[in-house]
Amino acid sequence: MKVDGHLGGENAAAGNPAQNRSVPAFTATSSSELDEVLETLRSKYFVPAYLNKRQRNLIYRDKYRTQLENEPINATLGDEDVPLEHIDRTKDVPKRLPLLHEAVSLMREKEDWEQVGSMLEGLRTSKAAVKPDYMERLVRKANEAGMQHVILRCLQQANKTGLTLKEPRVLEQVLQGLRERAQSGEWAEESVLHAIKQADEVARLLEHEEHGTGRKLSQDDPRTSPTVIGVFLELAAVRAWKHTDKKDEDGTVEKYAERLLAVMGSKTQPSITVSDEPGPQPEFSKAIPVWHGLLLVRKILGSKMPQDQNAQRIVKDYEKQLSRACDKLESRADASSPSTFTARAVRSFRDAVRA
Repeated sequence: MKVDGHLGGENAAAGNPAQNRSVPAFTATSSSELDEVLETLRSKYFVPAYLNKRQRNLIYRDKYRTQLENEPINATLGDEDVPLEHIDRTKDVPKRLPLLHEAVSLMREKEDWEQVGSMLEGLRTSKAAVKPDYMERLVRKANEAGMQHVILRCLQQANKTGLTLKEPRVLEQVLQGLRERAQSGEWAEESVLHAIKQADEVARLLEHEEHGTGRKLSQDDPRTSPTVIGVFLELAAVRAWKHTDKKDEDGTVEKYAERLLAVMGSKTQPSITVSDEPGPQPEFSKAIPVWHGLLLVRKILGSKMPQDQNAQRIVKDYEKQLSRACDKLESRADASSPSTFTARAVRSFRDAVRA
């Protein structure tokens, strides 16, 4: 039996607007374990959320169990006929968050990461609350796997995926991923240009209301944040210094330098500290592009450098604090293991291009 959107005279759209859309589907991944986790998410969470009230009663209520076992019933969701199966919510539905963490931990290959968009779309349409820490971790893991393009695609489809730059920790991880990709490529031209292209897309997204406040600048707007502008400046400055004969050919370096110095002003900069706990060092990492960008831009622009005395003061202040913080990180036992957060933080400072 097929159960469409008018089961028992009840309109599916009235019971659940999602039902007129196809349930996000997953393609084959590199491991059967990941396939199983994704299918569990789809069958236990996504499909029920796309059903109307009558259909959900059929799969959840014990009195319909025998009926579903003896008389197969399908629900039409988009272009798909989905078999309805009884679900015991006390036994058959694993906790969602551990399932999501397991999915990300099992992603290894490109085809695995390509599932992220469908996973987020299913969560959003099924109105499953996903906390910012999970989104932050997802972006960080994608960065570590070199899958920044997957995250950018999800950001471009924020209305479907729910992934947005309005969440400061997501924006922070996105920008960190861009510069880490360029740095891990030893600032080679191809790596830098690729990072700049992605940074330009991030800048474009920040102009949209899905990721910010549109045309109107808000308080603490990321478009006026030194740590955000600093990444754009750093990438442009590295390209000019290493790949265009130390020349600001299109004026981008000067534009970002002016913008950064305007928002920083002449005030004393806050101290840069590192945490004694294992884990990311966000304060340290966010300060590096500001220092690195201004360090290079002063050499590139020379006499054309805007607010040169102020820029020189900021560079010296940042370098002193970053050097001290980096020394402290290098003294830690986990600094010797290349994959730790500590070692990665150290590399982000030590591998900077020194003018």
